[in-house]
Amino acid sequence: MCARRNERVGRRRPRTGSAGDGRAAARCRTAAVGGCPTGRQPSREGASDAWQTVGWFFAIGTQIAPMPAVRHGSAAIAFYVKAFGATELWRMESGPHVVAGLEVDGAPFFLADESPEHGQRTPDPSGHTTVRIELFVDDPHTVHRRAVAAGASALAAPAEYLHATAGPRPIRRLLQGAVRDPFGHMWLSGKVSE
Repeated sequence: MCARRNERVGRRRPRTGSAGDGRAAARCRTAAVGGCPTGRQPSREGASDAWQTVGWFFAIGTQIAPMPAVRHGSAAIAFYVKAFGATELWRMESGPHVVAGLEVDGAPFFLADESPEHGQRTPDPSGHTTVRIELFVDDPHTVHRRAVAAGASALAAPAEYLHATAGPRPIRRLLQGAVRDPFGHMWLSGKVSE
């Protein structure tokens, strides 16, 4: 894993194991797609071709990554790159159907063209969706403006919200805005300030 991410979430960096173990050999989860932000590259000596391709993903540990259904997967990829600064990690195409892996500043997500035969449809055309995707960033105002400029519909300008939350990691103050992307998904750009 990347040392910077480990410091942020309080995890220890995995030790280098056998050359064939992609998870143990990983020191930076982004190295396979353009380098670690800290400049510390993983040792790939003796690593398999599979590690070169997907080993970075297995090194990131447990995460939840959304996979929105879209129409026109290639257009969705272009939108997410322009709106959120996403990086395309991989793409599979079968005729007009696209499935892809992307990340925004190291946070992975996926997308797939809708596939009703597999129970996956895009959001309701009336604008209703069952999932909101929260993108935590340093500057929600800039992300909001960039998404709208790329073609998203503004739902709520970034504003500060105060919450009376409880639990081991309460969020008391949050700067958050909302947009709907051209594919019907609601994205919240937020920053926890307290």
